[in-house]
Amino acid sequence: IKRWGMDWKLGEHTDTGRPLLEQAAEIRDSFNPKEGSATRFTSSFPNVAATLSGEDKFFYIAALDSSGKTLLGQTFAKDCASQGIGVTWFSGEHSAEEIKRRFYLLYAYDQRERFDFTLAPEQAYLKGTASAEDWEHLDMVPDDMLTLQHWSGPIDVREISDFPGGVDEVIAYVENNQETFKTGAVFIDPFDRLVESISDSETTNKYDATTQIITKCLDWTKSFKGGEGLMLFVSCQLNRAFAPELAEIWKKDSENLDAYERGLKAAKLHYFSNLKMRSDVGIAIASTRDRALKVVACHRARHSNFFDTFHARIDGKSLAMSAVGADATPLQVVIAKARVKLPQTPEEKLAQAQMRVNRMANNIKIPEGVM
Repeated sequence: IKRWGMDWKLGEHTDTGRPLLEQAAEIRDSFNPKEGSATRFTSSFPNVAATLSGEDKFFYIAALDSSGKTLLGQTFAKDCASQGIGVTWFSGEHSAEEIKRRFYLLYAYDQRERFDFTLAPEQAYLKGTASAEDWEHLDMVPDDMLTLQHWSGPIDVREISDFPGGVDEVIAYVENNQETFKTGAVFIDPFDRLVESISDSETTNKYDATTQIITKCLDWTKSFKGGEGLMLFVSCQLNRAFAPELAEIWKKDSENLDAYERGLKAAKLHYFSNLKMRSDVGIAIASTRDRALKVVACHRARHSNFFDTFHARIDGKSLAMSAVGADATPLQVVIAKARVKLPQTPEEKLAQAQMRVNRMANNIKIPEGVM
């Protein structure tokens, strides 16, 4: 049986003398994340958290230029780190220093009740207008982060330009440093920078190049750390044909969430047309006329359901992104609500499977005269 890219020999799971239900549960569990696995990730966006399954490992975030792809990715990275999942971030558009500073801002905002200061807006540090005191406060944040007491997952930031060998060097770096950073989630922003490292002599065209990279990445999400797997988040562009459609929405229907949803779900990916077909979850973002307000829609779902489209607002100072109307929901509450649906032990999984079988049996009507 070939399923989810894994091969199973029928002889290994046939007549073993054990109940069929028990054998079925064992096979099913082998495709589910292990207890404590890096893939046990819960998003701080309630709509997303409610739909993700433990099998989701390969994510893409797509948008037009300057629409919030990096900030959304950093929100997911923050969620991972706060849940004890180590993060390695590969940046191709922003310097490592800038990405690290954004993580410091997110951490200070997340832990604001513990600090007796508020950091200056990110632009103040970027443009050099922050005061000496602002810089002193910023310098205090990394030391607190490194204790790993509050975000127990380390965050490692690298620049893609340091890996001229492309995806192979990226994979080698993560695997060689896995023990140091407890890596369970990798972010590549943007994904197309990896294509640039493939010479023309290796492939006949760019489509072949992207296919080659996507195949390696997809295999990696399953094989990493002896089959435990990891989560891979990549950012990419929506096709530019969506730009005039978005402008039309702004002009005629700027307050209608459904209009954004229809446009985003129909929008094609630029450059990585095969990414949508092969990924587990695709997320598309669009800006609204309010630059701090974004629309987030589900663009692709393989194992899970499509989550409901929602508005997300970016805090001007911390760059924290949160779902509108859900800002006050603590992450721990979101995690608890999402995980209460998931069986936690093999016994609980077996019990849930038995309940499903019982429900199915109760719904089957046996015709009269049939034994």
